[in-house]
Amino acid sequence: MKKLKDLAADRIGTYRKDAQSEGFIQELNSYLNAFEAQLYHDVQEQEHPIFMVIGAPRSGTTLCTQFLANAYQLSYVNNLVARFYLNPLTGIQLSDQVLGRDNLPGFNSEYARTTDLTDIHEFGYYWRYWLKKDSLTAMETIAEDEQNIDWKGLKSSILNMQHLWGNGAVFKNIFGSYHMQKLCEVLPKVVFVHIERNNLDAAESIYKARLNQYGEKGITKWWSYSPPNVSELLSKDVYEQIAGQVHFLKKYYNQESQKLDKRHFLSLRYEDLILKPQEEAERIAQHVQKHFDYTFQVNPSLDQNFKRVKKAQQDSSVRQRLIEEFKKLETQI
Repeated sequence: MKKLKDLAADRIGTYRKDAQSEGFIQELNSYLNAFEAQLYHDVQEQEHPIFMVIGAPRSGTTLCTQFLANAYQLSYVNNLVARFYLNPLTGIQLSDQVLGRDNLPGFNSEYARTTDLTDIHEFGYYWRYWLKKDSLTAMETIAEDEQNIDWKGLKSSILNMQHLWGNGAVFKNIFGSYHMQKLCEVLPKVVFVHIERNNLDAAESIYKARLNQYGEKGITKWWSYSPPNVSELLSKDVYEQIAGQVHFLKKYYNQESQKLDKRHFLSLRYEDLILKPQEEAERIAQHVQKHFDYTFQVNPSLDQNFKRVKKAQQDSSVRQRLIEEFKKLETQI
């Protein structure tokens, strides 16, 4: 089974990562480890709530993360801090010195990638490192891997980041969705926000992402994160794969959310986020106030700053094939 980094290497054009640049950042992080260790404090308690955004690919997870950061003026990992994925305290302090703290992310992104240094970053390498997610099939060994994760180290890292920020924070943490129960034990003030989008819209967007990033010859290559039954899906055709990816991830999130105390989980519809961001921000703030006795003031300029995303043009032939596959999945017991 290919490693996630190998799948990324199969991308074409501007979507392909530069190996030399990746190697430089990796070496820099290794070099800074000893320096980073000196920045840690013995932070035992979580001082502020933390949002972790989850959802199927192309369901609006990046937009939701940007929305939450703007709604409550939360702290977040920007494109500068993300380069220090093994040394986030170094990255945060450098970012504070260079960029200041009074920044909020924009609402633009392309397949989760943003451009400005002050924009939000999904911090994927950080979560992959701590949660041991290096390959597609790692999602099939969640329970086993959970026993080997350094939860104490991860908790210390997150609490020290938040201590530096001195503020509520938001992360896009798809890999964390496979360990929601454990993360709720480690971080008592965490709230998972599950954003859901129309299945067909999300699936068609995944198809277009494969086409753009792998080309027509690579359309059968897996793209983005996967449900726990990914090995079964890899033997299917592209339409079955994509429909199954959306269907089984949503099913998994819904099943796992039932195991959590309701204070740790919120659902948000992509369509509602687009139509009424101010109302949704108020609803989420009320949830946090009720369950954590913590007040988030909603940014009064949120609604006018929020970017309404135009609906993408649909491909009727692709959409019809996906409709057929979703119908099959709906009839399964």
